[in-house]
Amino acid sequence: PDLIITQALCDVCAVAEDEVRAAACSLSGNPHVINLEPQTLAQIFAAIRQVGDATKTQQRAKRFVEELTARVQSVARRSKTIEQKPRVALLEWLDPPFSCGHWNPELVSLAGGIEGLGHLGQPSRRLRWDDVKDFEPEILFIAYCGFNVERSMQDITLLNSKSAWHDLPAVRAGRVYVTDGSDYFNRPGPRLVDSLELLAHTLHPNKHPLPQNMTPATCALQNLDSEVSP
Repeated sequence: PDLIITQALCDVCAVAEDEVRAAACSLSGNPHVINLEPQTLAQIFAAIRQVGDATKTQQRAKRFVEELTARVQSVARRSKTIEQKPRVALLEWLDPPFSCGHWNPELVSLAGGIEGLGHLGQPSRRLRWDDVKDFEPEILFIAYCGFNVERSMQDITLLNSKSAWHDLPAVRAGRVYVTDGSDYFNRPGPRLVDSLELLAHTLHPNKHPLPQNMTPATCALQNLDSEVSP
């Protein structure tokens, strides 16, 4: 290869940057290695432009970022008209619970929600269930890091044994959703704009349509009302 793209955002679920650079040194031709570790939407769009520069496709990257930015701005404009914004807990792990991190608090805000457990631009952090209970989320969005919906569902029934779970307003109201964390929310890339639109539609279906390439049957989202409500 002439170019190798790697990352240093997470050494748990992907090959570490140091390993990639060490492997590149053993290859002939001295391939160029670029590292991407964006932590906000703006940084993700900058990373797309960086790849465009490295591959000499700057104009394609510029047009692509403009398209993605326009979609984000459309969601933001609709959300500005929302008066009642629910408290949203977007969790990336359940046992123990982990808040969302990096770009995800930004997605919740753009979608018309209030995320009080995660911190923009910072890694997800370990919580206690009492922390989640104290936040009193009105909507609970579960996006297991690296898991699809089917794998995530294997752990959901374990929550019925936790008293704090049944005290959550989102659980009592039947507004608990599981999505494919591996496809959405966990990875910094252009699909996060799909994730934003999916989240916005879930929070405010009368304001935000589903992404154009999705239908209710294909959006990898499941309401857990029948499975976990007390």
